[in-house]
Amino acid sequence: MVSPPVNIMMWKAVGMHLDKVEIIWFSDELNHHAVDYWPLAMDVSRKYTMKRMARNTSCCPDNLPLHAGFCCIMPQAVLPNLLENPEFQNRRNPGRTIFMLDDEDDIEEKISCAFCPSRVVACNPCLEYIKSVVLPWFGKFEVVQKEGNGSNKTYSSMKELIADYESGDLDSFDVKLALGKAIDDILELVSEFFRSNEEAQAQIVPHRLQDEIGADIQKIQLQNEEMSGHVASTCQGISDLTFPSLSPTTEVATGGAADEKGAAHVRERRPTGGEERCAYTGGGRRG
Repeated sequence: MVSPPVNIMMWKAVGMHLDKVEIIWFSDELNHHAVDYWPLAMDVSRKYTMKRMARNTSCCPDNLPLHAGFCCIMPQAVLPNLLENPEFQNRRNPGRTIFMLDDEDDIEEKISCAFCPSRVVACNPCLEYIKSVVLPWFGKFEVVQKEGNGSNKTYSSMKELIADYESGDLDSFDVKLALGKAIDDILELVSEFFRSNEEAQAQIVPHRLQDEIGADIQKIQLQNEEMSGHVASTCQGISDLTFPSLSPTTEVATGGAADEKGAAHVRERRPTGGEERCAYTGGGRRG
């Protein structure tokens, strides 16, 4: 029997009763309807323009084997990126979101680096995590405020939390501490499930290796970017150098006349009075 993939193990870890869920594998449905699927997929591919090819051509024929009839969009909330200006961030940056297999140190580091501007509610990813994850899970959000910042407080709704946050009574530092603790408490259930389940542990190993490889790739990319930036700054520094004007020890070999391309050949005498050196100063033919 093939072991279930990691995402199904995650569902079990958070308490989903899989005996009440029917999981349909699309690969099985595709094999059962291959005669109808592939001709349609090829027909759609031929009729698509290159511009529209940017979108997956299988979106159209995928509905037929499942007898879906028509596409029904079911929008759901998507947790925001934890980083500021995520469109300018590296997609391989693990700090952009919280993963189910993150440990306590990972969560602490990600939340501490998360974008959480003081007194700003709009586009604040930390507040969105509280709204979409913490409050629905615990029914409350407990903030242990730092010393000198007032007593501890428990929020049962986003309205109360937003009011205190916008007024400045609730500091962003306190929000991050409480959010990190809440997420760690939630994911502790997942960690315990994987620690006590050998089948689940076997599914983690390849993902751990993939994460390590991804981290190594990101490190190499960052090193290359740093080296490229250093080379670019060095070249810019060289281009900014100003060369001295012709000194008395320098004379134009052509008697001051340039060739047909406007270039001149310059002969420079070395201070030692020895051999002479010619330097080409223009874009014409070498004489």
